[in-house]
Amino acid sequence: MLRDAGESAERVPLSGSAGGSFSGDIEWLGRPWEVKARSSGQGWQTLERWLEQSEVAGLVLVADRQAPRVYLRLSDLLGLLNAEKHRPSALENGRADRPDS
Repeated sequence: MLRDAGESAERVPLSGSAGGSFSGDIEWLGRPWEVKARSSGQGWQTLERWLEQSEVAGLVLVADRQAPRVYLRLSDLLGLLNAEKHRPSALENGRADRPDS
């Protein structure tokens, strides 16, 4: 999926079961990622319902005393990353942080 979208991603040998530098299922954006697949989607049906019914880009999930997590469609994440790649930098806009002279 990621390679089809033009992203550089690699499967991790043994799907990460080797551990160490081989953690996760894929290596993408310089980080290990787990890939979970279920034919019925059982286990995240409530998340899917919230995402579809609300017509939102994604969900921020917050459990008590835990770091927030984000759940969104892969296509939306790729769109955000692509938009960020093509966003002009502060230097290109003449807004570089510099002291007034």
